[in-house]
Parts: sequence; C-alpha cells; structure tokens
Amino acid sequence: MKRIEGFTLTDVIITMIISLMITGIAFSIFRMTYNQLFSYQTDNRAYQDLYLLHMTLQNDFNQAEQITAAGEKITMSSSAYKSCEYLFSEKSVIRQISEQADTFLIKTSEYITYFQNGEQSNGTIDRLSFTAELNNTNFSYMFVKEYPSEMEISNNN
Repeated sequence: MKRIEGFTLTDVIITMIISLMITGIAFSIFRMTYNQLFSYQTDNRAYQDLYLLHMTLQNDFNQAEQITAAGEKITMSSSAYKSCEYLFSEKSVIRQISEQADTFLIKTSEYITYFQNGEQSNGTIDRLSFTAELNNTNFSYMFVKEYPSEMEISNNN
C-alpha cells in the first residue's frame, strides 16, 4: 500500500486552535481600540460643549448693554441685537433668544451674581461666576461686564 503524504488530524486541529487564538486576540484589540475611541469622542464632545458655552456666554456678556439677574436666570439686553436669557440649572444651561434655544448639558454649581463687588441675586449685575463640572473636574468661570461710568452713577441713586 502506498502512503500519501499530507496533514494528520492532529496537525489540522492544532492549526485551527492557533488560528482561533490569533483571531480572538485581534478582535480583543479591535474592541479595546473601539472603546477608547468612543470614550475619546464622548469626552471631546463634552469639552466642545463647555468651550462653546464659555465663548457664547463671553460674547453675549461683552455685547450686552445691560445684564440683569433674577434668581437662576440672567437677561442680557442690547439695542444692537435681541436680548437673550440664560437659565442655569444643576444639570444644564439653557440659552434663549426669541424662539431659538440652545441647551448645554453641563453640570453647574456655585452660581453667584454680583454688582459692584457685592453679591446680588436680583437686579443689574456686572459679574457672574459659576463652576462647571466635567468628567469629575471642576472649571471655575467668571465673566465681568464693564459698564460706562454714567451707568454706574445712575444705578447708585
């Protein structure tokens, strides 16, 4: 009887086991990389929202002619553009201009408004401070409005 050269059943099984192990390792690496990328994208979106809130609030603060506070709500009015309102809550900040609203899903705390270095909860303000929390990191913000001197004199009366 002539013997034909080839692979034995043991050779084929060992090859399949090694191939399965390599495939399993490759999928594990793919899954870890995908999870890290997804986590990075989520964090990046959150930081972009925080940056957008900062820039929008700074821009509105600078353009406003008068800023008033009523509790957790700030109203910024100007003759050059429509007035806008910010509503600060523990889990979000809502910016409202006419019929349009922007929602920033950022946790805020330590919300304080000031007028001429005195804490104030209602009326005209010239400073706003709050703390934003993102990924267990606190970011402190303070926005300052420089009113013309005649505005300060009329508010003191």
